[in-house]
Amino acid sequence: MKNKLFGIIALIAIIGFSFTACDNDNSNSNDTTHTHQWGAWKSNAAQHWKECSCGEEYGRANHNGNPCPVCDYNDSSHSHSYSDTWSKDTTQHWKECSCGDKTQVANHTGNPCICGYSSGSGGVNPLYWTAVENIAISNYEVSAIVWGNDKFVACFGGNSMAYSSDGKTWTPIDGSIFGNTASFYSIAWGNNKFVVIGYRSIASSSDGIQWTPIDGSILGNTWFSTITYGNNKFVAGGDNGKIASSTDGITWVVENTNLSSDFYTIAWGNNRFVADGGDRGNIVYSSDGKDWQIITNTPFLSTAIRSMTWGGNKFVAGGVDGKMAYSTDGVTWVAVTDSTFSSGTSSLPTIVNDITWGNGTFVAVGYYGEVAFSTDAVTWTSVIDSTFGTTSYTNDFIKAVAYGNGTFVAGGYRRMAYWDGN
Repeated sequence: MKNKLFGIIALIAIIGFSFTACDNDNSNSNDTTHTHQWGAWKSNAAQHWKECSCGEEYGRANHNGNPCPVCDYNDSSHSHSYSDTWSKDTTQHWKECSCGDKTQVANHTGNPCICGYSSGSGGVNPLYWTAVENIAISNYEVSAIVWGNDKFVACFGGNSMAYSSDGKTWTPIDGSIFGNTASFYSIAWGNNKFVVIGYRSIASSSDGIQWTPIDGSILGNTWFSTITYGNNKFVAGGDNGKIASSTDGITWVVENTNLSSDFYTIAWGNNRFVADGGDRGNIVYSSDGKDWQIITNTPFLSTAIRSMTWGGNKFVAGGVDGKMAYSTDGVTWVAVTDSTFSSGTSSLPTIVNDITWGNGTFVAVGYYGEVAFSTDAVTWTSVIDSTFGTTSYTNDFIKAVAYGNGTFVAGGYRRMAYWDGN
């Protein structure tokens, strides 16, 4: 009996020892004498890692490229498709495939760089734009865009307008409140208010969404093509040298000036209004918007001016044949040597239709989908892809551009596009 009892006890001891030994073999993390020895890289279709004989893993991560530069995993079924958009950090830029592989890796050159990276206040580099999709306005033609109260507001011809907080998604404004005869052409933001104006049509809004129509009969039969805000009032320029002004955007005064030419563009800066002087290449300036001084000797010679802006402590103007010029005071002007805009033809000349300033950069737009940008108004770079097309004078033109919330937005014939740095 004793022998049987000793035998059972011995068997239990052997089994217990076996379990303990097995447990020690499979968990070297509890064995203070064990040192991990990592083998070669292991991999599957998604990740790579190294493994010790004890089962512990090291360095598990997703593949970074095809082949992966870490473990050499190569998915033979994969074909690289690199993004058209640059990826970047503070040192380099590259184009990247969905698998993580990179091409055209290079250090930044220039400020801004070709990839759009900018250090300090050197401006931005809007080379590639993105088309706006699905605007719920049919057969539109953008005539003006402005930024104010945390949103863009655009005129789309007739009584059509729309607003957007990011320049990408647009919401139409109910134009029925303006009547079917309303015809808006230009828009401005000032004194915490949007004001839109055109032919016998005026309206105002504090938020760009809810609008108040204003009796436009005071404008008579004059077409008002441009409006700006400065010196505590809105000033709009019309045909035959007429000016309409308002301190609140509601009550308006229409006056004749000492000019007989039509106004196409007005800007405010350096304590004065500066505008085109008609189709003869003249530039005019005024402190009050009523009495104007005429400059006849300008770099535009007899070429018409169609756009004007103030930014970076200077005025920049653009016009027919792609001509551009800049000035710090609106009086003395310097011609831009190369605006990058083509001259077009005698019957279909290229026109710099609009210019804006934002994030240390001027952006100018015109016909044939042409867009150019500059940080100093002296040296200009042509945008590679504006998305507007480049072949048709009547269908590929860009009429307006504005900047807000880190984004440039442009609009023209049945198209809009934006650049937000991505």
